[in-house]
Amino acid sequence: MAINETIVTGRKFRKLANAATKQWQRLSFWHKASDCEFNDGKNAETKLGAVDGITDSLASTSSRIAASAKAVNSLNNNLTCCAR
Repeated sequence: MAINETIVTGRKFRKLANAATKQWQRLSFWHKASDCEFNDGKNAETKLGAVDGITDSLASTSSRIAASAKAVNSLNNNLTCCAR
């Protein structure tokens, strides 16, 4: 049997959970990256869109370049080596 459905995006609403303490629950369903909000007020689309690339280099000083797993592993190994 085929399911007739519509994907709803960008929907969020609040429900009063406790009237005495005025505590609200924020409910959201099936959202886009632009709907996924972080504590700093930015959304996932903005945060990931700000990344210009991924590098293996440990010498990079750009805040717009993400470290690769290889670079993080190398850095971790260097720190572990020095901590002994």
